[in-house]
Amino acid sequence: MKRQSIVWAIVGVCMLVGVQASALDITITAGGTSGSWFIAGSAFQDAFSQGISEAKFNVIPGGGTANPIRVDKGEAQVGFTYATNAKSAVSGTDPYKEKTGNIRAMVNLQILQYLVVGAIEKLPLNSIEEWIQKKEPLKMCPGPRSLGGWLTFRRMLNAYGTSDKETESWGVKYIHAGWSESVQQILDGHVQAITTQAPVRVPFMVDLAQARPIKFFALKEAVRQRMAEEYGYASVEMPADTYKGQPRPVGTVADSVVLLTHTAVPDDLVYRMVKIVCENRAKWENTHAMFKTFDPAKAFDTPIPLHPGAVKYYREKGYMK
Repeated sequence: MKRQSIVWAIVGVCMLVGVQASALDITITAGGTSGSWFIAGSAFQDAFSQGISEAKFNVIPGGGTANPIRVDKGEAQVGFTYATNAKSAVSGTDPYKEKTGNIRAMVNLQILQYLVVGAIEKLPLNSIEEWIQKKEPLKMCPGPRSLGGWLTFRRMLNAYGTSDKETESWGVKYIHAGWSESVQQILDGHVQAITTQAPVRVPFMVDLAQARPIKFFALKEAVRQRMAEEYGYASVEMPADTYKGQPRPVGTVADSVVLLTHTAVPDDLVYRMVKIVCENRAKWENTHAMFKTFDPAKAFDTPIPLHPGAVKYYREKGYMK
């Protein structure tokens, strides 16, 4: 019996060590490898690795819709998503089939992600309404299915009274490729249009607009208001000259970006990650222009409950009571 007890004690210690090791092995699920989220995720990974020596951090590709599920299941411990997705995931509403009970918010990054709908200049269409009215069988790159931009684009179609399935019945083809491949598809003449949800001057769109004349389509006001009321998007204007060939503001909708974590991640670790994100704003601005709107004092304002480690930091700073 004594020997058996010793064996079980050793097994228990090994299990505990395993749990602790997994708790300190932090995977950050971001966006597509050429997108802004992956750039930000890589910057966070580097800063976390330098500031938290007892944990190992790595960043992997992901998407705004898929990331809450990944974090909820423990496949990743930190994830980027949109505010609208975080809210839907916790409540179990479309596009989620059930509630995610294991995710908490860390930081509202306040990065506006604009829905962009662009097409080659020579396309004989001047608006989204005209495209729908004429039922033009375009070939379009909306990015991978897992990205939040595809969901936002489909919601836009619904607000216009149609759907991705209906447009496919006209002959529209959606090519769900990565952004580098999507840009190349347009440059090679295989695709006429592209849509994404991204911060201002996202690199792949900058490159595309410089390499090929692109025109940008605005969403009509009624569609913007409906999307704001039904899903929580902001009705905004993408600033003029965000991209080459766009001399005027473009009416669209935007979402903000929230950093999520799993409930099982230790409070102290979350506290330190939040501290690093909130106290290195200049570093993030040098990484990408999307961080210019980031205000650490507003980072606690999230659409879902905060992780206790995050609450501790925000209260210590006096940002929240």
